[in-house]
Amino acid sequence: MLIEEKQVEDFIKNLKGRINYEAKKATKLGFSSLDQYVRDKLSKKPEKTEIKSKCMRAPKASNIVVKKSKMKKNKTCGCC
Repeated sequence: MLIEEKQVEDFIKNLKGRINYEAKKATKLGFSSLDQYVRDKLSKKPEKTEIKSKCMRAPKASNIVVKKSKMKKNKTCGCC
């Protein structure tokens, strides 16, 4: 997947207060610039959503248990 320069710029603009955090994280992970880190991050994003959609399944109806709560009658007198 080809990441456009505009996507990278928009992502960096949207970081706002987290830009220093992301820059430190990029150097910690071995990237020479924040730009390279963002490109790598954006290229991996679609892969994660594909994996997540494959793993998610609808629950079976037989596994769902519905609990019915018993209604307690309000007592009118304090003796019983």
